[in-house]
Amino acid sequence: MVFQITAHVSLIGLLALVFAGAPRLSSAHSVPMEPSLISQVYKQAVPAIVLLNATRAEPSPNVESSLHSVGSGIVLDQKGLILTNNHVIDGATKIVVILNDGIRLDAQVVGNDPMTDLALLQVSLPKGRYTVAEFGDSDRLEIGQPVLTIGHPFGLDSTLTTGVISGFLSAPEPHRQPQRLIQSSAAINPGNSGGPLLDLAGHVIGVNAAMLAGAQNVGFAIPSNTVKTVVHEIQSYGRVIRPWLGIGGQLITRDLMQLFAMPLTKGIVVSGIAKGSPAEKAGLRSGQIDVTVNGERWLLGGDILVAINAKPVTTAEQFAVAIQDLEVGDLATLRYMRQGTLHTTVLTIEERPPAIGPSAGSRMTERVGFKPLAMETHNHGTATGIDF
Repeated sequence: MVFQITAHVSLIGLLALVFAGAPRLSSAHSVPMEPSLISQVYKQAVPAIVLLNATRAEPSPNVESSLHSVGSGIVLDQKGLILTNNHVIDGATKIVVILNDGIRLDAQVVGNDPMTDLALLQVSLPKGRYTVAEFGDSDRLEIGQPVLTIGHPFGLDSTLTTGVISGFLSAPEPHRQPQRLIQSSAAINPGNSGGPLLDLAGHVIGVNAAMLAGAQNVGFAIPSNTVKTVVHEIQSYGRVIRPWLGIGGQLITRDLMQLFAMPLTKGIVVSGIAKGSPAEKAGLRSGQIDVTVNGERWLLGGDILVAINAKPVTTAEQFAVAIQDLEVGDLATLRYMRQGTLHTTVLTIEERPPAIGPSAGSRMTERVGFKPLAMETHNHGTATGIDF
């Protein structure tokens, strides 16, 4: 599967209702990572972690030569809402959830969001009260902070690993501002997908989703604040609503400007326009000249976007500011250069179609090899391009 290293910005500190009315995990603050504490957190958290078995009628294009995959999940409420990674259940014809007490339940998909690799499942929990997860604030995490993971690597039972937050990976959300992925040294493997990254208070601060191909103890988790927003939108609307212009492109670098004599200016060179998109309706043009610079592919000769609603987009930071308040139905004024002349156009922002991928013609360069934790062997990369 092409694992989307993207995340939806946390706009709302929601889900109080989702996680209300159930047993909670106890708190701990800035305490040493002692064995007794680790054991305590594990015992409190593990009842909320489940094993998933997904069966496919035929091999999924996202899971190489596999009719069966295993993963982990997190119990969100007493009604049987389960959180996991989308790549675990993608294309599945049957999903079985095995609770921590061994009870096996059939699951139905409530909704999914391939762009953040998250999915919600529903099971009918037996009568009684089940422990549900409590989520923490991923915006307050620090490098060096101790973390734990609980999951089912290779289908093994409730495995615990420990480590620290070792960094943050910038993962540009094409439709909002950049969101970071949490990098940790806690060992994760196929089957840990959808399981929690926990702090020492037992709070879920991330959902494990990928590991660095060929490396040891370099894993990545989707931040909890991203998860909260995606869960809320799936529950509220059945999907995540994202604004869409239908433009694929790349930020022009200084090296590129120095190498080519054609008219270039700082901004986003348009390398793809999606059919039927607002950008196509507005008459924007994509590049046709295919070149490679320092190993990175470009499509040059198209329009160069320099501003959105009078906000410049010549750097990643400026782009994030310019698009963070765009909403479906809004009018957007785009300023762009075509063959050395500046032009202005106005378009109506539409909702991104659920099944659409990066805009046709957009070019991406693999910088880091990732492996979704779903029993597969393909490496995937972060995109240097912009797709919005």
